[in-house]
Amino acid sequence: MGLYGYKDAQGQTVIEPLYETAGVMSDGAAIVSMADTTKLDEGGNPKILYGVIDTKGQWLIPAAYFYITEVTDGYYAVTSDPSYWTDYREMLADWVPQALYDRTGKALTDFLYYHFDAIGETPEGKALFSAAEGQRMVFLNADGSVNSQLPTLPYYAQAKVNGDVVIIKKDQYDNQNAYMDVYT
Repeated sequence: MGLYGYKDAQGQTVIEPLYETAGVMSDGAAIVSMADTTKLDEGGNPKILYGVIDTKGQWLIPAAYFYITEVTDGYYAVTSDPSYWTDYREMLADWVPQALYDRTGKALTDFLYYHFDAIGETPEGKALFSAAEGQRMVFLNADGSVNSQLPTLPYYAQAKVNGDVVIIKKDQYDNQNAYMDVYT
C-alpha cells in the first residue's frame, strides 16, 4: 500500500503523502501514523507510531505513541505502552494506560487512566471528562486535574452533563440512572 497525505478543495497537495494512516482533519488537526523502522515487531515489520498534525503537516503531538484517539475537539487519549503492540490496537487502547493530551501537545495527565469520555462542559464552558482509574471513575477538568466537586466513584459508568447535573448510568444494559449535583 502507498502512503497518505492531504489535498485541498482544489485537489492541490498541501501535505505530502508521508503517513501509513491519515485521519480526517477535524478543527485543524488530524491523527496520523508513521512506520518506525528502528522499532520492529516479532515478524520484523516496522512498528506503527501515532501522532497528531496540523493543516501544514507540523506535529502537534509527535508520532511516538502506540495509539491516539480523539476524545473531543482538541483533546486526545494517548496510549504509549509498546508491550501491547498488536493489530487490535483500537480494541486494546482502552486496556492499556492512557494520558490526556491537548492539541498543543501538552500532556494534561500522566499515563494513569484506561479510558476517557468527554461528558460535557462546566458552567464556565470548559470541557469535563470521565476517566477510568482501574475499576473506579474520576472526573477531570479541562486542564487534566481531578474535579474536586465530583466524587470518585467505585465503578466505571456512562456519564453526561445535563445542565448543572451529572447523570450517571451504572450499567449500559439497564435503565437505572443515578443523579448527582455537579455544583453546589
